[in-house]
Parts: sequence; structure tokens; C-alpha cells
Amino acid sequence: MPAQRSCCPMSTESTPRQVEHIYCAGLRFDGAPCFEVRGLGPTKDSKGFCLVTHPKDSRDGGLGWCERLATSLQARRPASRRDWQALGMEIQRGRTGLDAEAIATVIQHSGVGIIQLRTEAKNWWSVISGIELHRATGLVTHLLLLDSSQPLAWGSGFNARLPVTVDENSKYRWLSMDAGTRSVLFVAWYSMAKRKN
Repeated sequence: MPAQRSCCPMSTESTPRQVEHIYCAGLRFDGAPCFEVRGLGPTKDSKGFCLVTHPKDSRDGGLGWCERLATSLQARRPASRRDWQALGMEIQRGRTGLDAEAIATVIQHSGVGIIQLRTEAKNWWSVISGIELHRATGLVTHLLLLDSSQPLAWGSGFNARLPVTVDENSKYRWLSMDAGTRSVLFVAWYSMAKRKN
């Protein structure tokens, strides 16, 4: 299943849509966020999808939840965070520097990313569920996140956005679905994709 595309009306109805959202493969969000499940399994609904559950409070800043969700998206079944090796996943850890082009390549080639962010008060993790692409320039403007620190959004493949450019203080302006903002530092990210045979 290739990456999903969705147009977003970031302009008035009389002008062409300027922004396109591209989501990681296997994610569905026409109601509550779900992921595609292949094969038999008691946890999927009648259409073959499994509900994404909100992370429980944890000491790992949501890393375990993000790894389970990313592995499940890649495996197309509920999976634990440790299943990635058995499922033939390739993980590239320790990436530093927000490389929007590399993240876009991961998403567009059916992979998924996990990102660590930091404020002065805390560190936390998010699944990179997609990218926001400006159609006229072809450039990525925002990362779309399923942020472990926020409630999941109904009818949306993300609950927070992160611009790929920094502000005057060399920080990123994280934006939640409920119009909350945080000035954050990018710590690291890693990607997960099926190994090519």
C-alpha cells in the first residue's frame, strides 16, 4: 500500500489548494485513527483495521507507544516494540538534524519515522505519520505527528504539526490540533521500513 495523499484546504475555496498531506502507508483516519491489519486476527474490525489506542503515561516519554505503533504500521498487524527484528524491519537510529527530504523519502516509500522533541521541562516522542507538502514549490513545510503527549484526533492522521524551519531562537514551533504551541528543540529521529530483498 503506497503512501496516502490528501489535499488540505489551506486557502480559500476560490484559489487552488496549495498544500498536500502525504501519510504513511497503512494509516486510516476517517474516524478514530486505525492501522491496516492483514490476515486473520481478533483485534481488527470488519474492514480490516485495528484502532490506535492512546498511550498510557510512561517514563519513556512515549517511546514504547511510538515503537509499537510504527512496528504495527509496518507489519500490518498489532505488534510489540520488540517485533521489528522478526518482521524483517530495517531501522536507522541516531539520525540527528531535521532532514525534511530524508523524512519525506521514508514516508513516500512506505516507511515510518519516530522523532524525539524537547522543551525545557520534558522530552517526548512522536510518530511521524506524514508530511505536509507545498504544491507550488514541492517542498516539505511540516511534519505531521501522532504525538504521544496529545489526545488522538478523530478524523485526522495527526494531532500535532512541526514546521521544518526554525524560528529566530533556533527552535521549532510545535503546533497541536487544539491550537496549542510549544517552542521545542529537535533531538533525534529514526526510521523504520521493511527490508528490501
